[in-house]
Amino acid sequence: MNTRAFSEWLGSHPISERIGLLAWIYSELTINTRELFLPGRAVGNEQRVIEILHGLNEVHHQIANWLVDCAQGKEKFTVDALSRRLDEEEKRYHLEGFLTRAVEYVQRNTIQQNK
Repeated sequence: MNTRAFSEWLGSHPISERIGLLAWIYSELTINTRELFLPGRAVGNEQRVIEILHGLNEVHHQIANWLVDCAQGKEKFTVDALSRRLDEEEKRYHLEGFLTRAVEYVQRNTIQQNK
């Protein structure tokens, strides 16, 4: 994930839109995770699947904390801090196929909606 581009993109939206965008990313992560449960996907890759699920849980936790703080009107972490945290989790658990894909999907569809 390009943290600078993500921070600039997310930071360019008012807080109410950020909440919606992050919720959309959260949802896309959940949808993308379903591929782990396809028949035969985990066979022989059980440890990797557990690692991916652990990482996705951490990413969900970071996004959920940010959303709760924003909903309560107390943004504890900046967009840059959130971006760095997500990037750290993506790298730690090798989630590029999940997190980056979800972010890029939302970014693409947000741009198309604004045209």
